[in-house]
Amino acid sequence: MIFVGIDALPQEGQAYVNQGLLAASFEYPTGGAEAILTALDILNGKPVTKNMKLASRVFEAKTASAKPLPAGRQQNAGGL
Repeated sequence: MIFVGIDALPQEGQAYVNQGLLAASFEYPTGGAEAILTALDILNGKPVTKNMKLASRVFEAKTASAKPLPAGRQQNAGGL
């Protein structure tokens, strides 16, 4: 059985991956920075995208390190 977690906090999720208790754990961004940047774009009259894909990282037991997933502020063509 393979166990995977979310919220790869350093003291928990990442530690459990390093200890072999989890096969992997995912870290998700809050979207706060993207929200502020989008609000500034709106205030400055710039066009904004309807949907955004935020960057995430996966921590895997194989490497015991973070691998970045696609970068933030990308348009999500398929919707969220």
